[in-house]
Amino acid sequence: MKKNNAVAAWIEANAAGSPCLCRCGLNVKPTRLRYYRGRRLDFIAGHQNRGAFHANYKGGQVLAKGYAWILAPQHPRRTRRGYVKKCWLILERIIGRYLVKGETVHHRNGRKLDDRPENLEITNPRAHAKEHNAGRVRNKAGQWLKEANP
Repeated sequence: MKKNNAVAAWIEANAAGSPCLCRCGLNVKPTRLRYYRGRRLDFIAGHQNRGAFHANYKGGQVLAKGYAWILAPQHPRRTRRGYVKKCWLILERIIGRYLVKGETVHHRNGRKLDDRPENLEITNPRAHAKEHNAGRVRNKAGQWLKEANP
């Protein structure tokens, strides 16, 4: 009985908990289950495999959908997993503000991985589509053809 009282007193004294080691900003609540095989668990369940603690972590950069993505969990236009297109971050640093909803980044040379500042420009979605569809032809059903027939 003494042991349970001591554990309960320790839990009550440390009710705020300690910060989760994945740096998510949440606190690990102290319970008797916070120990496993004699080791203290400093992560919230499932957080031990996040970010730099994951075996396949590559420094917060991934390639997906033809773009380079950077881990930026505080960015307003991040994905559910906290990634933002690298070209967005570069242009935002140049113009000194976040891109707004109606702005699109255009790669002048057409290479999505070429994120040099001189290759990037801000357009609106309509002008961007017009730029990419210049010279293309639609069939009678209104579908884009792969190449224009002479």
